[in-house]
Amino acid sequence: MRKIISAIALFIGIGMISSCVSDWKQFIEEDIDNLVVDSINIQPAFALHIGTAEFKISDLIEEKQDTLMFVGEDSLITFNMSIDTLYEMSVADVYEMPTVDPIGGQTFSMDELKIEDLSAELNVLLSEVLTSAGYSGPTTGTIPFPPISNVPAGDYAYEAFDSFQEVVFASGEFTIEMTNNTPLTVSVVMALRNSDGTYVGNDVNFSDIAPHTTARRTVDVAGEKMTNEVTGEIKSFSTPGAGPLPNTVTLDGSESFYFVVSTSKELVVATATAKIPLTEIVDSTMVSITPEDNPGLNITTLKLSTGRIDFTVNSGFAAPMIIDLEMPYTKTAEGVTLTKSFTFSNGGSQTQSLDLSNTTTDLTMNGDSSNIFFVKYSAAIGGDDQLYTFSSPATVSIDATFDNVNFDYIEGSLGVIDPFEIAHDTLDLGIGDLSSMLTGEIRITNPSIRLTVFNSFGFGAHLDLLVKGFRDGNTNADTVELVLPNTDIGAATAVGEDQFTEIPLNSISTNGTLVDLIALPPKGIIFGGAVSVPNPDNIFVSGNSRVLTGIEINIPLEINLKNVAFSDTITWDAESVPAEVNAVTLILKTTNGFPLEIGLNVDVYDSIDNVILRTISIKNNDGEEILLAAAAVDASGNVTPAINELRIKLEQADFESLQKANALILKATLNTFDAVSENGVPFNANSKLKIDIAIAAQADLNTK
Repeated sequence: MRKIISAIALFIGIGMISSCVSDWKQFIEEDIDNLVVDSINIQPAFALHIGTAEFKISDLIEEKQDTLMFVGEDSLITFNMSIDTLYEMSVADVYEMPTVDPIGGQTFSMDELKIEDLSAELNVLLSEVLTSAGYSGPTTGTIPFPPISNVPAGDYAYEAFDSFQEVVFASGEFTIEMTNNTPLTVSVVMALRNSDGTYVGNDVNFSDIAPHTTARRTVDVAGEKMTNEVTGEIKSFSTPGAGPLPNTVTLDGSESFYFVVSTSKELVVATATAKIPLTEIVDSTMVSITPEDNPGLNITTLKLSTGRIDFTVNSGFAAPMIIDLEMPYTKTAEGVTLTKSFTFSNGGSQTQSLDLSNTTTDLTMNGDSSNIFFVKYSAAIGGDDQLYTFSSPATVSIDATFDNVNFDYIEGSLGVIDPFEIAHDTLDLGIGDLSSMLTGEIRITNPSIRLTVFNSFGFGAHLDLLVKGFRDGNTNADTVELVLPNTDIGAATAVGEDQFTEIPLNSISTNGTLVDLIALPPKGIIFGGAVSVPNPDNIFVSGNSRVLTGIEINIPLEINLKNVAFSDTITWDAESVPAEVNAVTLILKTTNGFPLEIGLNVDVYDSIDNVILRTISIKNNDGEEILLAAAAVDASGNVTPAINELRIKLEQADFESLQKANALILKATLNTFDAVSENGVPFNANSKLKIDIAIAAQADLNTK
């Protein structure tokens, strides 16, 4: 814009006058140098047609794509600017993903391991016991049987226990049962001996056990060690023999003593190398609520772009743990319920993760509630028939947390969203420098500025927009403010689609008009404001939602100029004016296709003494101070060129001041056609200015 106005004014108002002065000066000097006459006083007069100058605005102004264009059949000069991203509002500016609370850490104390099925059998033949006791008589037939008193009777191995290798009991009792399958009454003192030679508990005393009867004794094993292989050591064996005369007993060699070891009171393990039976540590539902500090928040559907649940298990058992997880209201991208099974081995601390990326969760649990992640899992340890060394009771802690959670889509109600400011930003139109160059009134009469808003949020908003043009002074007189209250921004109807809203600045305003703003002219335009969002219900927000605000500026060069003045100072060489010249008349015949009237005065200036020596007024034939008359413009914008003849006469006094000056101050005044009416006139690139230039001069010549 600055380039358009300044190019027209400077070229027409100054450049042409300067070139004309140069032309006549060169003409006079050349003629004087070539003149050879006798020494006499003469006053020759002569005239010369210098030539014709013709140009169009398009010769001065270069069309630039998308910013300065020649529009339509008349090539109307139009300033354009388009910015797609004047302001952009993303999801992060409006809505923050609610913090997903940890599922929570839970510590479980596994019940003390109990050996409930401790059972081992031992069947010892009477013949083996008698042999070990030192009896050497017959053991079959009807035979006399003597008494035996308190003699050791051998070691006998029980069946091996398969549920452990070695165990130390914290508490408990087991029963040793003895069945006497012989015809003799016997007394037995037995001890249980481990494979390493240590004993389990106290000796067991079976006293006077009658033939074909069973007796039971208990053993307290608190603090006792027991290996999976134990030996029954008969420390003492006694029998009164066959009894009174004839003191005989009938034996067939199959007679035996039957011993059974079994649990009688819970056998609680302190430490062990044992098999761990399949044990459920937890079978529960864990709910992580996802509220923000916002009572109106009511999320019903949540689709995650990324996210995971980290399960960290700290187990005191060097045994595998299996966690089966199910999120019954969470679906994968394929629509399958999210499930997974994790195996944690060898105890200690380990972490496994469940990937939540591209999953969609119904946070209402089928309508029962809202804002809820529903996570169900069960954990089990043991049951694999392997031996593990551990201390009891052992603890297992399970900690589950959400991590790297980023949403792709949210549906529901977001509750209260606080209004937020649109930071003020300044757009430089590139025409602000005109305010320092020109005085008077400049009005661009048909500007168009519109904001374009693309909204891909599933809810609308209200936009309070401030648009203010300013000059350097930035006082009330240097600003024009446009205020657009409560402009509605429409809501998108589907994910990935934009709702388009257009906000024209031409007519909507409470404080100024767009013409007033452009007429400053502004150094820049400040945009700012605020966005308020009503309490949105049943809306959606995607991870890519945004509000994109652009601006389109279209300013056709339809201008009203009223007494717009500017000046320029040029250096002047006084010696370039021949003393012999006492009068010059510049004759201009113009055909002006520009709807622009130009007036010009020249101040002859002595910059050393800071004195204006003389003002040369340029007037037309009617005595008006007009250098060029404006082309007429009718109501339809059609231009009729103005044809004019102008005679600019420089007299003796003008030449005397020019011979003393060192500078010329050229003062131009611009008025568009019918400037008083404040109607704008169009400028088009094809407008022409044609000037025929002639010069007439008179000089005093002395010859010898």
